[in-house]
Amino acid sequence: MLDKRPSNNILIWRCGLTPDVSFTVNALRLRIPTDTELVKRWVNIDTLICQMCDEKEESVDHVLVDCSYAKMVLEGIMRWCKGLEEIKDEVFRFFQDKFLYAHVYRPKLINPMFRTISMMDAIRIKSSFNLEEVTSAYVDGRCILDGPLMINEVCSWAKRAHKKILLFKADFDKAFDSVNWQYLDSILEQMGFGNKWRMWIRGCLNSSRASVIINGSPTREFPISRRVRQGDPLSPYLFIIAMEGLSVALKSACDKGLFNGVQISGNGPILSHIFYADDALFIGEWSRTNLKNLARILRCFHISSGLKVNFHKSKGFGIGVNPSETVNWANLLGCVSGDLPFDYLGVPVGANMNLIKYWKPIIKKFHSKLSLWKAKTLSFGGRLTLINSVLGNLPTYYLSLFRAPLGVLEELEKIRHTFLWGGCDERKKIHWVSWEKVLAAKEDGGLGVGSIQALDIVLLMKWWWRLNNETHSLWARVIYGIHNLSNKPFEYLSKQRYSGVWNNIVGTKKVLCDHGLEVYDIFNVKIAPGNKTLFWYDNWLGSGSLKTKYPALFELETKKRCIVSDRIGGLNQTWTWKSRPTNRGLESDVNALISEVSDIRLDLGMDHWRCKLSSDGMFFVCSIRQLIDKLQVSIPVTPVIVWSKAVPIKVLCFIWRVAQSRIPSAVALERRGIIVNSTLCSSCIGRLECADHVLIDCLFTTQIRNCIWSWCGVSSEQASLKTISDLIHFASTWDSQVKRKRFVVICYGLLWNLWRFRNKRLFQMEGTSVHNGIECIKSMVFYWLKHRGNNGICSWEEWFISPFSGL
Repeated sequence: MLDKRPSNNILIWRCGLTPDVSFTVNALRLRIPTDTELVKRWVNIDTLICQMCDEKEESVDHVLVDCSYAKMVLEGIMRWCKGLEEIKDEVFRFFQDKFLYAHVYRPKLINPMFRTISMMDAIRIKSSFNLEEVTSAYVDGRCILDGPLMINEVCSWAKRAHKKILLFKADFDKAFDSVNWQYLDSILEQMGFGNKWRMWIRGCLNSSRASVIINGSPTREFPISRRVRQGDPLSPYLFIIAMEGLSVALKSACDKGLFNGVQISGNGPILSHIFYADDALFIGEWSRTNLKNLARILRCFHISSGLKVNFHKSKGFGIGVNPSETVNWANLLGCVSGDLPFDYLGVPVGANMNLIKYWKPIIKKFHSKLSLWKAKTLSFGGRLTLINSVLGNLPTYYLSLFRAPLGVLEELEKIRHTFLWGGCDERKKIHWVSWEKVLAAKEDGGLGVGSIQALDIVLLMKWWWRLNNETHSLWARVIYGIHNLSNKPFEYLSKQRYSGVWNNIVGTKKVLCDHGLEVYDIFNVKIAPGNKTLFWYDNWLGSGSLKTKYPALFELETKKRCIVSDRIGGLNQTWTWKSRPTNRGLESDVNALISEVSDIRLDLGMDHWRCKLSSDGMFFVCSIRQLIDKLQVSIPVTPVIVWSKAVPIKVLCFIWRVAQSRIPSAVALERRGIIVNSTLCSSCIGRLECADHVLIDCLFTTQIRNCIWSWCGVSSEQASLKTISDLIHFASTWDSQVKRKRFVVICYGLLWNLWRFRNKRLFQMEGTSVHNGIECIKSMVFYWLKHRGNNGICSWEEWFISPFSGL
């Protein structure tokens, strides 16, 4: 496995790699990039320097004076220095020795170009070769959760089958900083990379420099002899190439009987290790020889590649063995012995995820984010954005593999609900709209938040999709082998009971059925050769299974589990009926069945699943999640508003609440038990202050609205408004589509500012005249359309004459 190269006296890793890079691919890599490719990948120098300074200013001239930290430093220096000349002399003397070296770091000249070259190399290297199937990092078509799913299923299967296996979770010491460049070049050579390409890679590696901070000041930079740069687009691919040598060596050891992996039952694969970048998990049979040979392989790999396993941080686990045995072999290896469950790639392995205690990290993270982002410092629109982007996605990693208990889902929804309405642990606030309306899609009058339960169901359904479309992948073969499944679509969903994590994944079918949704309503099968699809059971025609459409013919079929190719290939000749259908008066059913399948033509390729909710047949979480939410959430009748992109999100949320009369008017507060000074309008005499009155009937409101209507060219007869719903409906149906879009923005600006004027008058004792109110509305809407609207806006002078100028 190791040999010594005489030229430079280093050990080279000969692991049995076969070149998988053809001459054509090498030629493609050596192609000089075009100007268009360079422009697409070029990093703007000004923006790059400003990002390094953590400032949003995009001008280089302002970097040193506009950075908050730099301003404070300069102000402090000027307090005790006599003048600018003294500062210049001191700075020059301090940096005088540093500017003597030609290799001083110049980020605005060197870094963008290197990053561009490195990114182009990463794109080319990514698409040029195939890695071992046990590697799931940075490889298209593979998922980070493939490894945790396989390990969970193997642990569950081993306990059920009373098998003894060992798990070794290796921790590489300073992985990215320890890669030997000569070893990496050797692996690239063994994989078939050309000399010129490897010379480019060596150039990227040799340009690395580092400095050491001594007494708070960095030393001059010096060249380094190993490691790959962290944060460089090329580095992850170089590192997994380095780990490829260990992967192939382990595979070779398994073939020669030096290391025995775990043979999955049935026709399953032999599983010996799983890699995700530097996270390595080794799996094997429980034996002392296995353990010693694994240690020897890792030692040889360290000598050659520089990647050393830190046994003090690594952990060993035994499944189906006594804890004392696990401790003994851990001491033999020099690692720490562990117990199930343990974490791998951030998710539990071997845990009963039906228990709430294993979901505590997710709940705790929700609470920490809630306390970090104080609800009182954000507007309603800001809290909604935070819920959609952060709080709604925090549990996605867990939910992609495990089905959450009902208690966990209720707790997470409670946290989101409380945070949306401005509450936190210290204080409670009124929830003005029911959570069901908030969860509903915008098309149904909601805010489009979506329930976490629907997200959990869809993320688990994606494993169905992947299992049927990735039948040759490693994780799919592990599932097929452990559960003794056939690779026919939909068939495994008919089985009622599985073990391990897969049981909860398949169990989501029952949740769909409880809401009146069948698998056939979402997926169908795209027929290619027809050798993996059941003729009677599967939904391969897109309108349900033939078993349910022709139950009488199905009863006459003798080979009920026949595949499509058995029937399409020999129509009218290969039917195997118990008795002739014509004898039972089923001629019409037979003719209908024959005409339905007569147009089907078999082709090469593989039968695969298609999603009926998307035009291209791909699986999209959003569309299926909305469908499930519509079925499981009882949505009351709610007015639907126009969600214009030109209007800020906080204003749109206010309009959404106004459409349902869910704003804190005096009457609404008193109805909810809040003590108010008066329920009468502060502008009108003897009128109750409700939502419709403040925004429609109030004298001040009527005067401003009539002026806005006159400015927009709307007659009073056209807009006979009595409620807020009338106004929103009128705005969404008025005139042509082009003018209507702008008129909706004007109406939203009118309602938003009327509420602002009311709050100023009531809480700040500041009155607003009709003239100033109209000017404020016009200027605010103009600002929205100019900076947020997609279409161009007219000039300020034309705007004041007519808001529809230029349309």
